[in-house]
Amino acid sequence: MLGKIRYFSNARLHRICRQFLVVVVGGPTLVISYGFVLWSLAADLGFNNSFLWSEGPLRNWMVWLVGAVLLTLVFRVARPVE
Repeated sequence: MLGKIRYFSNARLHRICRQFLVVVVGGPTLVISYGFVLWSLAADLGFNNSFLWSEGPLRNWMVWLVGAVLLTLVFRVARPVE
């Protein structure tokens, strides 16, 4: 006998997919968003000469910080509980 074929239940497959997305998408997204926070803050403090956006709402480091914190909360909620 070759062995038993194991099928994943829908709940387990859904949990595996969520865990994969949180790790693969969440990690780099959070690093980049907090990197934008630091880059924008450094530009505002004069440590850096330029930032991607020189004017508008995306110029403010607090906008990036709020976005990064919201992304952190979203990925924490999406993380599957064992």
